[in-house]
Amino acid sequence: MNDLREAIRVFQGRATEVLYGMEGEIVPVERALEEARRYWEWECETRRDEVAGCLARAAIAAAEGGYVDCSPLRSALFEAEDRVREVIEQQTAVRRAREAFTEVARRYESLLASQSSHMDTFLTARATSLEALLATPAPGAASGVTLGQILIGGRTAPSMAPSIPPEFKEGNRGGPERRG
Repeated sequence: MNDLREAIRVFQGRATEVLYGMEGEIVPVERALEEARRYWEWECETRRDEVAGCLARAAIAAAEGGYVDCSPLRSALFEAEDRVREVIEQQTAVRRAREAFTEVARRYESLLASQSSHMDTFLTARATSLEALLATPAPGAASGVTLGQILIGGRTAPSMAPSIPPEFKEGNRGGPERRG
């Protein structure tokens, strides 16, 4: 029973580590998106300055009867602005996914903790019941003989009881052999 309790505790600890380890996988994505957003915002500023300079040259050229085409620079600015919007949308999606994951992880962690506590209580009650049963005086047996002595000690059980499995008979007091 103690081994089972320990296994449950180990499982709970490892499950929690995995949950929060997975949350840590999101951090590099968030950083990359933040860097991308800063880059495209810088590109927007740079391209706005280029468009403004081009428009100033176009105004001067128009006053002198000439023409300067600023449309490629405007297209480049629009592209950079689109990229900023895309990155912001991606950041929002990642943030929402992280919040949803964190909520699920916290619920799962809480469920693990409460269920582990219930399981520990259940196992303790079963162990106590089993110990009490094994200490119960055996019906029809000699005075002072308990069910535990009959089952584990290999004595003959009353005829109404099932036969004792060989692994619990005299010479194998530790119960079934463990095979690994």
